[in-house]
Amino acid sequence: MNIKLINLQRSVKANTLQSILNQGIQELTNMSCSASLDAQLLLAYTLGKTPTYLVAWPETVIAEADSNIFSALIASRKKGVPLAYLTGSKEFWSLDFKVTPDVLIPRPDTELLVETALELCTNKTEVRILDLGTGSGAISIALASELPSAEIIATDLSEKALIIAKENTARHQIKNIELIQSDWYSAIPKQRFDIIVSNPPYIRDDDPHLQTDIRYEPYSALVAEQKGLADIEKITSGVSDYLSKDGHLLIEHSYDQSEDVLTILRTKFSQAKTLKDYASNDRLSLAHQLL
Repeated sequence: MNIKLINLQRSVKANTLQSILNQGIQELTNMSCSASLDAQLLLAYTLGKTPTYLVAWPETVIAEADSNIFSALIASRKKGVPLAYLTGSKEFWSLDFKVTPDVLIPRPDTELLVETALELCTNKTEVRILDLGTGSGAISIALASELPSAEIIATDLSEKALIIAKENTARHQIKNIELIQSDWYSAIPKQRFDIIVSNPPYIRDDDPHLQTDIRYEPYSALVAEQKGLADIEKITSGVSDYLSKDGHLLIEHSYDQSEDVLTILRTKFSQAKTLKDYASNDRLSLAHQLL
């Protein structure tokens, strides 16, 4: 009788939030520098709770089915599948975005692009913005949330990406974005924009980072030919037909591409400069005054 009681107590203890969480952290320790946070978020996602709930109720016993789901998520994360794809969401600009493997995962560095575009819109009552390669819609939706009177067109070549972007515009009740399937400018009617923004593919095909977790993200949205510069060249070459004379082009790129990007931009603009991200890396190039 005592043996059965001891076994029952051990069984219950093994299925508490804290014990299950500890197991998840242990599984991820050798592959993730944020093992504890990853495990917390995955367990909270599994249970439909907040991470705070896990801290407040560590001795809560969870159902075997939930434990199995959590174990499967941990196994996927251990293989390198990004956390955002496992939970289906990622925060950007304090907004929650749906993400799937059909779109890139929004990253904090890209908020510099949003901040810079907003600064350019200061004291402007009307502004027209073009977002090339919108993916999940993170950039255009962030801008639209701050500029409800702006006219914004967001494009992507991927139909699947545009479906996600459409869902995200609906999620945030954005009404001033028009989504267009287009290979850069190809399907956009000739018109003028005050600001054109883009976070295009800019990774070289031999970049070692492609062997890390980003290998699960859409290759075509990451990698560009010509040492990662091909799409930046295409965007720049077609800009004269779409940007107003006093407009600005903002392009995100890799930390080691600023000189090459500035060289490309100066074929079309009299003014071009590079801004550093929050980690003090070259990240965003800004061009002004078309030639």
